[in-house]
Amino acid sequence: MKINSIDIDNNKKSIALFFLLLITSLAPFSMATSFHDSQRLIATLVITIILIIRLVADTIFSKETLRFIFTILAWGAYVSTQSLAYEWSLVEVSLFFSVSLTILVIFKTPSLWLLTKLALIFTAIQLVYIVADYINYALTLAISEKLNVWEIIDGFSNIRFYAQFLSWTLPFLIGFVSTQEKPNFQKFITAIIILSWTLALVSGTRAFILGMTFSLLSVFIITPNLWRRYATWTLLTGLAGIIGYIMLVLILPNVFGLDNNAALNSTIDRDFTNSSGRIRIWIDTLNVAMSHPYTGIGPMMTAMEGILGKVAHPHNFLLQLMAEWGIPFTVGFMALTIYLSLKWRKLISENPAEREILALPVTAAISSAIAAGLVDGVMVMPVSLLYMTIIFGFGAALWRAWTPQVQRFRLPIELSSLLLIPVLSLAIITTIQWINIAQSNQGLSSAFTPRFWLNGKISQDNEFLNPTQTKRHNVVLR
Repeated sequence: MKINSIDIDNNKKSIALFFLLLITSLAPFSMATSFHDSQRLIATLVITIILIIRLVADTIFSKETLRFIFTILAWGAYVSTQSLAYEWSLVEVSLFFSVSLTILVIFKTPSLWLLTKLALIFTAIQLVYIVADYINYALTLAISEKLNVWEIIDGFSNIRFYAQFLSWTLPFLIGFVSTQEKPNFQKFITAIIILSWTLALVSGTRAFILGMTFSLLSVFIITPNLWRRYATWTLLTGLAGIIGYIMLVLILPNVFGLDNNAALNSTIDRDFTNSSGRIRIWIDTLNVAMSHPYTGIGPMMTAMEGILGKVAHPHNFLLQLMAEWGIPFTVGFMALTIYLSLKWRKLISENPAEREILALPVTAAISSAIAAGLVDGVMVMPVSLLYMTIIFGFGAALWRAWTPQVQRFRLPIELSSLLLIPVLSLAIITTIQWINIAQSNQGLSSAFTPRFWLNGKISQDNEFLNPTQTKRHNVVLR
């Protein structure tokens, strides 16, 4: 593998990827329906575009890879037949299938050049959010009487979603910049990292801190030779972020005479021992899983009204899998995760001088998001899923490059076309739902859309393709 070569074709693809992610960030501001719903639509279309392009190219698969993606599809289809609302379950199965397939095919040849491009893309996208958020902050200082962090952080329908996004991108960037001796754009990337740290702390999202802490442990285990660098950069940029938080929340509001009680209550004055109802949610989810141990209640069904009270997902992706996909599937998923983690570490250790540099950003990002996903909904939001796909995709490309002994082959065009059926179905359904919700003018007031849609609940008595319309008969829970 050529680490430092410049691939012009990959350069063009990187530019295209940047604009797709930029559209995902900016387009929802001008779209007709809710911001979150529009993010979902665009993220789905981006994944669809990537898959269509890659599957008609020279994408190769191993037998094990094909078994994996078809297992997801087959088991998902089966448990959907046991679901409380099979249409919504099939939507989530199609989503999981699309994400898994995209991870496997998005990048063909990994390199330090491609890693650098991804780091610059993530940095540029975060700059967009940073500019918007700090403009909001400046306007708040100028014209408001109170400092409310919910009015500062923009670009997401919930400020916690921004911190979830950072759980993927920030450790990736820290991992990248910490391994480069004299990286281009080092000052620029470092500044973005510090400003992002500040906004993450301003958001008051505890899951982000948990994720960053776990990433330190994971990097120590998997890429030990670079752990000191990663830990140093994480702690120094985090300290700078704390200073930024003090400036934004404590010092400047006092200088400009703003009431900062609301901001303090959302951050350092929070009761950090309070689970915010999560323990009750986790117990309820576990009870659901125990009541339906083999096949669960169906993918996406913890979002069904009457299952988990007011919340639309368990804030723990493992419990969510247990309740929705069944305990056997979850056990298999956990076993596969452990095996892949150990194999990943072994592959890196075979040539640490070359491989740790490439693996560190991926390892840091994935471990951070996994830890955050145990207490938050980091795995179920559209923007988080999109960046998860990209980061996992780079890791999958590294895996292929480091396992040349595995036999891989190109799929016939007929089979590739069959793989696109769930993908295109998801895109079509998502588009139809978005159009119908937009035409209903309900926007943010509609509560009848699924977990990673709008307000997050699935109504028992609303149409599937047009969630604003009522069915003639209610779904009977069983």
